[in-house]
Amino acid sequence: MKKSLIFLAVMVLLVPMTFAMTPSDQQNSAAQNQPLYVGILIQDNVLHVGTDLPAYRNFIEGLPAGSHVEVAYAQTGSNMIVQPFTTNLAKAAQSVIPPTGLITMAPGSPYVLVKEFLKTYPATDTGVRKVLVFVSNGLDPDYGSYFQVAPSSDPYLVQAISRARKDHVVIYSIYAPGRFANGVLSFRSGEQLAFSGQGALNYLSDQTKGEAFYAGGTYITARPFLKDIAARIG
Repeated sequence: MKKSLIFLAVMVLLVPMTFAMTPSDQQNSAAQNQPLYVGILIQDNVLHVGTDLPAYRNFIEGLPAGSHVEVAYAQTGSNMIVQPFTTNLAKAAQSVIPPTGLITMAPGSPYVLVKEFLKTYPATDTGVRKVLVFVSNGLDPDYGSYFQVAPSSDPYLVQAISRARKDHVVIYSIYAPGRFANGVLSFRSGEQLAFSGQGALNYLSDQTKGEAFYAGGTYITARPFLKDIAARIG
């Protein structure tokens, strides 16, 4: 009897076990197979990003084969698109260049340019996944976020969120400090500026089902943030 029980136990262990996929698993699997569009928009007056280019290039080259990537820089008045959407990931990776870090290249409201950048994604809302990686200090001088206003009261930020929701674009934000005129820095401390900007980026990403990333009030490297984003979009 004992031998029979042992034999049955061994046979049970040897039988391959199969598990039916739940509707949620099937939905996630189908989403992973949809074409992926990833835009990278870097505010041109941010600092320290220029020494971190390998992190961005590795992120792009590590995206799933067939992904579409676009790279642009938010500058005064408009976005400079250095690489329109392409499936050539190596080419897109090499298009990532150091931002100027100049005060004169700072956009008025970065959220106006986020809204404009979203218009470059495919118009269809079904059958594709759309992601934006936005590198910015988060501050909106056109509305006065230097004064720590509530993000939800910034009309340019609200409009960018509305456009992202309409087009089903998930926005991931990475905070990087930017260069400003001395008059601004003397009015508010760097910590207060960082807090204001990060609050706006948090609101932008939270409202579009993304995530905001930052390391205190400075920028060391985006490598762990980009690794997290890559895992999320798979």
